[in-house]
Amino acid sequence: MDSVEEFPYVMMVRHNWLMRLAILSLTTLPVFSMSYSATSCVCLTEPVQSGDFYSPVTFIQDNQRYLVVEQSGKVHSYSLSWRKYEVLFLDMTEEVSFDPNKHDERGLLNMVLHPDFKVNRKLYTFSVRTFSDGHDYVIVSQLQEKNGYVDMRKERELLTIRQSSPYRNGGALVFDHDGYLYIGLGDGGTPSGSGNEQLATQAQNKHSLLGKILRIKVDGSGTNYTVPTDNPFVNSSVGSPEIFAYGFRNPFRCSFDKGANKLFCGDNGNHHENEIDIVRKGGNYGWNIKEGNFCLAPGLCDHIADEEKPIFTYNNTSPYSAVIGGYVYRGEAFKHWLRDYIFGDFSGGLLRLRKSITGWKSENIQLCPASSCPCGARATYGQYLHSFGQNINGELYIITSKFNEGVLSSTLLKLVPPSPVYVTCRGTNAYISTTFTLLMSLLCGPLLKSALSGHLSW
Repeated sequence: MDSVEEFPYVMMVRHNWLMRLAILSLTTLPVFSMSYSATSCVCLTEPVQSGDFYSPVTFIQDNQRYLVVEQSGKVHSYSLSWRKYEVLFLDMTEEVSFDPNKHDERGLLNMVLHPDFKVNRKLYTFSVRTFSDGHDYVIVSQLQEKNGYVDMRKERELLTIRQSSPYRNGGALVFDHDGYLYIGLGDGGTPSGSGNEQLATQAQNKHSLLGKILRIKVDGSGTNYTVPTDNPFVNSSVGSPEIFAYGFRNPFRCSFDKGANKLFCGDNGNHHENEIDIVRKGGNYGWNIKEGNFCLAPGLCDHIADEEKPIFTYNNTSPYSAVIGGYVYRGEAFKHWLRDYIFGDFSGGLLRLRKSITGWKSENIQLCPASSCPCGARATYGQYLHSFGQNINGELYIITSKFNEGVLSSTLLKLVPPSPVYVTCRGTNAYISTTFTLLMSLLCGPLLKSALSGHLSW
């Protein structure tokens, strides 16, 4: 810390040893510190002043930079020191469809770097675009970085999938440890926006790519992609070969647990339940027969072919509205989170799933009061959670937004543990709290009194 409150008796001390004792008592963490435990809450840092971000949806780190992806189509690059410079890494604003004046589910929804990006400089995007026929299409495309920038003129489209409405586009995009690319597609919404969920049959139709998790290999020679030979419907008339799993409503965010190579996805429900799934090859995750564990089609729910049930569901009622998939934690800062799944809800905050003998149990993750956070970790959580990110060390970032006088602003935040002792921050200086000062006065007062009376000697 830069400075500390002056100890009441320090100026009266006549012996060097007592001066050292007083200083040590103020700069060493007290045994009886009054603080939030490391398990009870989280603090937030704002690594870069991100109020100017516009609709950010993805955070990525590689060995050279941080990348922040905006739904509007821009990707911003920052140095690893988060110094105050920023490069427009990629600009797709002319290609994607995104209306900033309404709650638009289209735009640039995700980006991922190739596992060998350091060598081949390839990256992949998931975007929604409107073609000349008036319909919206999901485009999964390959691009390449050169000298810190990406040239859109060299884009190669891998998949082009027509949507049935502007809604429920999905957006998951992630590589596994074998280098296969997984793509999470929503069911595209109901025809003509009718709102009748029972008409949205695309997720159960294995010849449609909507409402699916796809798996492809992007390094095929001479082709846009190839299909892994062990995909469930390869060389079969039952379904499309790209399909890995089906029966999803809107899998916006998925991630692999790097320790167990399991694919976790959050799937947004409609009126009843949001769900967390561990996605397995060939599995049917129920939509539109089920929403989570809620039966939408009595008489059919007990006869779902290839059914895989969610590991966790929660009611889609206030304050909750839409699940935001996160990560299985493998970092160092929150050791009590190790192997837990950290995720959240758009309007309901941060959540944690713990594996137990009886199944997965959920807990709310509380935000620490400012007095229990380090001075540099007192940023404000917004009203809405948009996405999670992970750095190369397994630590977690979130993107939140809030309205300020009618203007929406977004912030990139990093999750950090609370301080082991209360501190008060004044400008750039940190001060031990008055509670701690009083405690040390009570502990050291008798020693000081004896020393000043000449009863102690070194």
